[in-house]
Amino acid sequence: MFISIAAVSSKGNVRANNEDNFYIASEYVSAEKMSEPNKMAKTLVDHDTPVITAICDGIGGGSDGEYASLKVVSSLRNAMEGLDMLHDCDRVTEKLRGISC
Repeated sequence: MFISIAAVSSKGNVRANNEDNFYIASEYVSAEKMSEPNKMAKTLVDHDTPVITAICDGIGGGSDGEYASLKVVSSLRNAMEGLDMLHDCDRVTEKLRGISC
């Protein structure tokens, strides 16, 4: 079995910068690349374990929206680091509930 996941974001027509971010199986857009239009695609081959994905809208018009969306995805990655998504379900749930941004 394989899973293909893709995400695309851009600053849109109003904002001067891109405030959106996404998280796909431990990867997200780094701070250095957030001002650019972003594309991420990932294919997970022979993958039979759960995959966490997230889309973080930077709340255009709010102050520091790009920082907020980056903080969420980086906190998610830190929380999930080293966990076995299939066998540590209780710990994954506990970590997800405990994420504080």
